[in-house]
Amino acid sequence: PALATRYLKQAETLAPDDGVLCHERGTLALQRGEYSTALCYFQKALGVCSSPGKDTVPLSSWEPLMNNIGHCYRHLEQYDQALRYHFLALTLDCSKSSTYTSIGFIYAIKNNFPEAI
Repeated sequence: PALATRYLKQAETLAPDDGVLCHERGTLALQRGEYSTALCYFQKALGVCSSPGKDTVPLSSWEPLMNNIGHCYRHLEQYDQALRYHFLALTLDCSKSSTYTSIGFIYAIKNNFPEAI
C-alpha cells in the first residue's frame, strides 16, 4: 500500500480532478480503514464523474463507486445512507451478489432480520 499511495499521490499532482484516480485513492483509504477519508475521495469521484462538461462516464461504471460509498457509510455507522448507496448500485447492476449481501448485512446490523433475508 505504501508504494501505491506514493504513486497515486504523484498522479494526483498531474490530474487532481481525475475521477478514476479519486476512486483509487478512496479504495486505498477504505482498505486502510480510513473511512472518512475514503468517503471524501469517493464523493469527489462521484462529483467529477457526474459534472457537466467532463468526459461522460457510463452509468454502469458507477456501480463499484456506489457500493464503496455504501461501505464507508456502513463503517461510519450511518446505515440509512449506506443502504441508499447500495440500492443505487443495485439499480446500476442488479447482477452483483455482493451488493445484495451488503444490503442484507446492513439490515441484519439494524436488527431488521426479515429484510436481511
